[in-house]
Amino acid sequence: MKYLITESQLDKVIFKYLNYQDFVLHDNKKKFNNYIHLLNNITDDTAQIGIYVTNAFGEVRNWVYVNNDLIEELSKFFPIDEMECLEIIKRWVSNVFSMEVGKIENSGYAGNQHRIYVV
Repeated sequence: MKYLITESQLDKVIFKYLNYQDFVLHDNKKKFNNYIHLLNNITDDTAQIGIYVTNAFGEVRNWVYVNNDLIEELSKFFPIDEMECLEIIKRWVSNVFSMEVGKIENSGYAGNQHRIYVV
């Protein structure tokens, strides 16, 4: 039996999944190079999602970094590919942090994270 799931229904399910991850929010609250990290555990070295709020000059950046492990987890659990995963995470970050989010300009792989430019 096949089920058709609309994009909005899939978004809702993945949003709930991300909400129930119980991410630990760590905001370093520095004036410059301010990051907000969403960690699985307070002792983790790597954030699942990191938001680069301001750079060393105090300029607003609002770039979002997504750990590749999270993308793989979502791609295995839900019938979506990497780019769909990044789009959904982008919408989730937009909703949770009330950020105006534009398109993905560069989602190139850098180490174990993807960077989403948030406009």
